[in-house]
Amino acid sequence: MVINKDFSTETLDGEALEVANVIMGVMTSNFPDDWELSGGGCKVFYSAEEWKERGERHGDGSVLVVVYDGGDQAAFFNYDHESGDCIAAMDNALSEAGYMHEPINHWSTAIYKN
Repeated sequence: MVINKDFSTETLDGEALEVANVIMGVMTSNFPDDWELSGGGCKVFYSAEEWKERGERHGDGSVLVVVYDGGDQAAFFNYDHESGDCIAAMDNALSEAGYMHEPINHWSTAIYKN
């Protein structure tokens, strides 16, 4: 599988990196091996600090923010995509790791500790 640079985790550490790795594990196991995973041209993972620096109003207290505007990750977080199996897989994996997600708007979600 080819993973687009939009999924870079190089600015993450600690819990944010742990959660990003859980997310990537779920996503890569749900796409064919020959798939080119795209973030839709947007940076996908933001630490809480990066998100705050952007001046965003929602997502305070989160471990990680996931942006899914136009990317493959949307099927795992955006209920409008009606991808129940993908969302259930992500919810289960995050829950097993001790986290949950809460949509911020139609293009991003915040990940919090359970």
